[in-house]
Amino acid sequence: MSLTNSIWVHGNAFVAEDPDKLEAIRARLSNPVAPPAIQHIGWGTYFRGGEGLFTWFHVPIPVPILGGILDQGLLEKVYFLYDIVEATIKNVDVYDGRKKIASFSGLNLAGTPDPVNPGHASGTINGYNSIAITPHASVHSGLCLSIGVQFNMPLEQPTRPEILFTAAGASFGSSLPTTLETLKDKIRLFP
Repeated sequence: MSLTNSIWVHGNAFVAEDPDKLEAIRARLSNPVAPPAIQHIGWGTYFRGGEGLFTWFHVPIPVPILGGILDQGLLEKVYFLYDIVEATIKNVDVYDGRKKIASFSGLNLAGTPDPVNPGHASGTINGYNSIAITPHASVHSGLCLSIGVQFNMPLEQPTRPEILFTAAGASFGSSLPTTLETLKDKIRLFP
């Protein structure tokens, strides 16, 4: 039997690969009270772009450790919760340290097609905000998700293109023992 661990980080952990690109677009806005290009708030981080800009966003996810021993579990699935307006997720790359272990390109993720709440993918886990890693990948270092976003609308439109990341996570499978007795024998934490 195997154990499954899910590890999550808050949306405030996301960073832009090239924040200057986002700030340069904001500087060209004619509206002096436009919201900032990058805005950390209590429920996540907003990134606002425009003019067909494509850029990457990155988020680190810890790797499970048990009793001081790196579990080296198998990565089964990654999650990225977001709300999006006039933008599309085109790529998701998964890194183990500096080694790319999975790459998904040609995506066209723009949240749910729900007419009441379009672009919403920060609630229920579904195919709009999770990707299965097949085959499962062994992870030995820190994990990073890199998400490529295409901002669709030009600046003069009334709705500014943006993505709000609210959380990211990963599920790891393990072949570690599942009972306390076998766990105690395996890692020798107890006398």
